[in-house]
Amino acid sequence: MKTKKASVLGCFLILLGTAIGAGILALPMTAASLHFPSAAMLLVALWFISTISALYLVEVNVAMPGDYHHFSTMAKATLGRFGQAIIWVSCLLLLYSFTWAYFSGSGSLISTLIQTHTSFHPSSALCQIAFAIIFGGAVYWSTRAVDVLNRGLWSLKGLSIVVMFALLFPKIHWEQLIPPHVPFARHAILLAAPIFVTAFGFHTVIPSLRGYLGPNVRKLRLVIITGTSVALVCYLIWIAAVIGIIPATGPQSFASL
Repeated sequence: MKTKKASVLGCFLILLGTAIGAGILALPMTAASLHFPSAAMLLVALWFISTISALYLVEVNVAMPGDYHHFSTMAKATLGRFGQAIIWVSCLLLLYSFTWAYFSGSGSLISTLIQTHTSFHPSSALCQIAFAIIFGGAVYWSTRAVDVLNRGLWSLKGLSIVVMFALLFPKIHWEQLIPPHVPFARHAILLAAPIFVTAFGFHTVIPSLRGYLGPNVRKLRLVIITGTSVALVCYLIWIAAVIGIIPATGPQSFASL
């Protein structure tokens, strides 16, 4: 029973870690053109759509027999071979772009960190290779290895988020969240939606979660609903904190940025 509970917690953190990634940095800048109420409504709407679509995906995923529960086999069973080819290529390009973005960015950060604090000067390429071996090795080993590694990293990230919120909240100017006489900007919402939707880009891990938890619809639903809800709350607090501190106009404002 303890192992099953640990698995649910691990899946929850995997989903949350996939949703709350580097894309969180783009949210406040995008939300600044909307102001907080419109940004919050857009986030809630996208959270609802993403969660519902994930729950539907779980239903299809669990209906697949045995180990045939990945996107390629789901697409073949529901859309035929032509749909399978489209989904396979789409997933390949999406995951490749995600992987390369993280390898490139992490390699550069690790190289800078090492050069700053030591006399060793590794290249970004070398750090990218090391990053790929360490984290790629964990992915290759098992979902359990990813779970354990992710728990440690998420503990650091979660602590950082809590400390950051605690430091930012006393400095929030709450009147900036709902400025007076601000017209409803429909075009701004349309421009912000593609960026905001990446805040809930966790669907690619659902087959892995099913492989970890088994075809247990109740647990998978619990992981998805709680994980996306926690992510939504974090996003709302983060956007409110940044918009409430940085003014919309002026020398040190979103406009100048």
